[in-house]
Amino acid sequence: MNRIYVFHEVKYLEIFISHLNFIKRKFNFSTLDDVLKNNDKKNNLCHITFDDGDISFNKVSEYLEKEKIHSTLFVSPKIISERKNYWFQDIENFIKKKINLVVELNNFYSVDIKDGSFIFPYLKTLKFYEIENFKNFIKNKHKIRDEYKNISLNNLRDISRSKFIKIGSHTLNHPILSNETQENSHKEIRESKLNLEQLLDCEINSFAYPNGLYEVDFGSREVEYIKKIYKTA
Repeated sequence: MNRIYVFHEVKYLEIFISHLNFIKRKFNFSTLDDVLKNNDKKNNLCHITFDDGDISFNKVSEYLEKEKIHSTLFVSPKIISERKNYWFQDIENFIKKKINLVVELNNFYSVDIKDGSFIFPYLKTLKFYEIENFKNFIKNKHKIRDEYKNISLNNLRDISRSKFIKIGSHTLNHPILSNETQENSHKEIRESKLNLEQLLDCEINSFAYPNGLYEVDFGSREVEYIKKIYKTA
């Protein structure tokens, strides 16, 4: 059998390495193309992917290079090039600062969220611009300064030159695509590829869906459009 393993933020490099050591007891690390094209289940190929480009990836990439492990990093170019945080990173930061987001959300959107466990599920029902409006309101009201949490554009450019790490598209801004209009959904998908290719001077052929649940976070509308632009998703 073949497998693709997905990581996001790597808080502890030692634990991540132990995960890879466990995986390679059964699987052989390979390129994304080889894993997807290989039909011989006896080969047990696997590929490692990372979503978003959290700053911890700088240390991870050094390890992957040293061990010659093929992987793909999926990023949103507008987030990286403009040194913005992903919307969920900002929300997590608000929570760490003890801001009562239940009260703030209820007042801002005139809803009746009962407790903190509903914050992210509710926000994931909104369009990207609605989440941005709320984020900006909280930042202004509580005078919060941005604390950038992701790799830099220069880091990304260095990584893109690797023999073992490929870059993939993850939309422009990481919206929930199914919440967007068709025009905005297509724009997020198309311009993510174009922007990355311009920024990195390389071809971008793979795409990772934000959040990634079919018929929840994206649907056939996105799948059919992506087939026209990317080789894999």
